[in-house]
Amino acid sequence: MKEMADDIKHRLTGEEVEDRVSALKMVLFNRADYYFDNYEQLNDTIKKNDITFDMNDYRIEVIVSINLYMTFSSTERGKKIKDLYDKGIEQLFRTGELEEIYKKWKNEFPELDIK
Repeated sequence: MKEMADDIKHRLTGEEVEDRVSALKMVLFNRADYYFDNYEQLNDTIKKNDITFDMNDYRIEVIVSINLYMTFSSTERGKKIKDLYDKGIEQLFRTGELEEIYKKWKNEFPELDIK
């Protein structure tokens, strides 16, 4: 029973690697069962990888998405930074650049309350 517990612990603990390509290679060489990363970073890592493999042998799936929120301190400096940020986002929205950024990163463009 102890041997089984040690085996499970080893599998759950994982192994540290130096970079993303090394993590991908661990999966390709059956030294790891999976590799978690940001979707865009993973695709970039696959392109940088120098080992040929069939993508049909693997599955990539999104397991979590998170919302990020900008926060600013309530100091005078924080208020100035927030104002610059708001004006910059408005400009990107009006020129259509903001929607292009969302498309580039394959994110759904939100409904914004910009008049």
